[in-house]
Amino acid sequence: MTRARQTDLPQPKVYLLDDDPVITFLLTDLVESVHLPYAVFPDATSFLTQDLTRLAGCIVTDVRMPGMSGLELQDELRFQDIDLPIIFISSYPEVPTVVRAMRGGALDFFQKPFSTQQVLDRIQDGLRIDQRRTEIQARSREIGERMSLLTPREREVLEGIFEGK
Repeated sequence: MTRARQTDLPQPKVYLLDDDPVITFLLTDLVESVHLPYAVFPDATSFLTQDLTRLAGCIVTDVRMPGMSGLELQDELRFQDIDLPIIFISSYPEVPTVVRAMRGGALDFFQKPFSTQQVLDRIQDGLRIDQRRTEIQARSREIGERMSLLTPREREVLEGIFEGK
């Protein structure tokens, strides 16, 4: 990948969504302690107002928030084809809620109060997962661009190679 394309990639952040100022402060302090870039949102609705196509990183969200819940946010992101790792936190981790979150692709689910080290470890995992996904997508785009430059005869030869001829 060229340097110009690398700078076109969005910079990864940890997106912190919680309506509780104490938890928000704790999470902010946690990601600042390891110098991770982050953005704070008091609810899911305000998070969704940004350009979602330019997001990279991972999301740490409360399940219960005013307006849209964390689970509804997960559904909306999936509907919009936004694939960021999501870590849920909740004071009320009911089994059906946890199951729904995990089936929806959540990276993890923590009960408040939570181990800050465990949450931080999962945030780091989420950032690595998203970085690999972004690199794979960029590589796929690059391959597609190269394929589009092939002449009809070169495509025919390539198809023959794929078919084992």
